[in-house]
Amino acid sequence: ALAAVVVGAQGVMIEVHPEPERALSDGPQSLNFREFRKVYKKIIDLVEFVKGA
Repeated sequence: ALAAVVVGAQGVMIEVHPEPERALSDGPQSLNFREFRKVYKKIIDLVEFVKGA
């Protein structure tokens, strides 16, 4: 997702589930809410940096 932002992607798709280990599908590739908040913050910070470049 971060690399996509750097090269100008207009969006990213991230699978999020409150309990990935209990998800009926795609659990291993899903982020829980805490992990997603961390990634989201990094994405927003990177978008702001790229805009300013």
